[in-house]
Amino acid sequence: MMSLQAIRDLSEQAAKRAKRERKLPMVFSETQRAMLADGEIGPVRCIPNLGDYRPKGWKLVDEHFVDSSGFGSAGEPAMTIGDFCKLVAKHDADRGWGLTQEGQFQVYVGEFEVERR
Repeated sequence: MMSLQAIRDLSEQAAKRAKRERKLPMVFSETQRAMLADGEIGPVRCIPNLGDYRPKGWKLVDEHFVDSSGFGSAGEPAMTIGDFCKLVAKHDADRGWGLTQEGQFQVYVGEFEVERR
């Protein structure tokens, strides 16, 4: 099991890398969203790790605790990967997704929207 400090350190490193590489939240295409709705988990593997980094023009609106091991089951605190895929498929097509924290077996996936000015 990873310590809380190790998780924080990884998040800080991910944020620095995301800022340097100007990463943005993943916005899924209609085809990818259809794949997710059908239970295909491949598209979620492309979600970038943003850590604490918040790209300009994007606002974090929610976070989802998700099992990343593939061994989670319904009823556990972390949402299964299948349930997360269905959640993404149901959301607006303009939502962006990015990892905000990563542990050994679970992740927090941030749900982002474009800031309205």
